[in-house]
Amino acid sequence: MARILVADDEKEILSIFTAFLTKTGFEIVPAPGGAEAINCLRSGEKIDLVVLDMEMPQVKGLDVLQAKK
Repeated sequence: MARILVADDEKEILSIFTAFLTKTGFEIVPAPGGAEAINCLRSGEKIDLVVLDMEMPQVKGLDVLQAKK
């Protein structure tokens, strides 16, 4: 089963993505912000795909992408 990291600071958007992707058979790792997304990616946890809000406060989506390097 594919694991998808979903990062969004808006609770409703995060909930919608999580519900939809779970119904379609994916395992979801929710992150309510950029810092949490970075922590997840750096933890070594297996992630197959990232759905990322680019305009989050404090830690933006581009910061998450650059932190993964």
